[in-house]
Amino acid sequence: MMQSKQITQFIRILLGFTFIVSGIVKLFPVDVLEINIVRFSGFSWLYAQYIARILIGFEIALGILIITGLYNKIIIQVTLVTLCTFSIFLVYLHFIVGYTQSCGCFGALISLKPVESLLKNIVLLGFTLFLIKKDSSPIHIQKTYTKLFTLIILIVGCAIPFIFAYPNKKITSNYTVTESSHIHNETLRYVTDNHNKTHSLLEGKKLIVFLSTSCKACKLAATKLAVLVNPEPEESSLFFIFLESNTIIEELIEFHEETQSGHIPYTIFDIQSFFSISDVYLPFLLYLENGKIRHISNYSDMNPRQVISFFSTQ
Repeated sequence: MMQSKQITQFIRILLGFTFIVSGIVKLFPVDVLEINIVRFSGFSWLYAQYIARILIGFEIALGILIITGLYNKIIIQVTLVTLCTFSIFLVYLHFIVGYTQSCGCFGALISLKPVESLLKNIVLLGFTLFLIKKDSSPIHIQKTYTKLFTLIILIVGCAIPFIFAYPNKKITSNYTVTESSHIHNETLRYVTDNHNKTHSLLEGKKLIVFLSTSCKACKLAATKLAVLVNPEPEESSLFFIFLESNTIIEELIEFHEETQSGHIPYTIFDIQSFFSISDVYLPFLLYLENGKIRHISNYSDMNPRQVISFFSTQ
């Protein structure tokens, strides 16, 4: 009897701990979850910032409540519904969308494909059904304080994402751009992309992004831009310029797989040509209109609404 109780407690702690860890790792960085929300739900970046943090807070609070056993029957049922909902979404990703990259279930820390995460959820569902069958609470708190403790856990859990990753409402630019700011570097006049097509990056509206394949912030920026701007090949309003390296071809394959940005035209510059235009802080986003600089940013001050506004205004 004692051994059965210990097994039940172990499964309860393991299940709750999984939810807590899943929530916490999504915070570093939270951008990965925001990107997936925008990519698969259609919500705007403004709403995605809050949805991501609410979801993370929910996972953390649920994990703590599973371990404590407060409102045990209700919480385990909520856990069951949550896992079923996540699993249905994973089935949709894998079998309907055909998405084979990391689903972001454990943020950027652990890369799990949808089918792998689905198998993980099946195991967790087994644990949940086991706990439903046992239906026992590991701790006993006076009924008077049950609601209070539950409320505190919910508040703390939901507050954690906003404390450690507060959403940016107003983003201050790292650079100052004046009306007379122009690009005079003729290197961008005519550039040949990866499909041997020539582009004039000093004509029309262009967002030119200088990237390094080894830069984590560059990967996040590329992923966001691939979701925000899905250009037709002939328009090439978004253009990537990569810093040359000895293994650039292999690195680009991995970069495009991870960021899902392979549809965006790009070229490779040697170090001298690259830094004759780009700042040393990467990624370096250059918003141009007929060669005139409209805006400059890095990843830290990259504003999705700025990107959308840039291409939507005439």
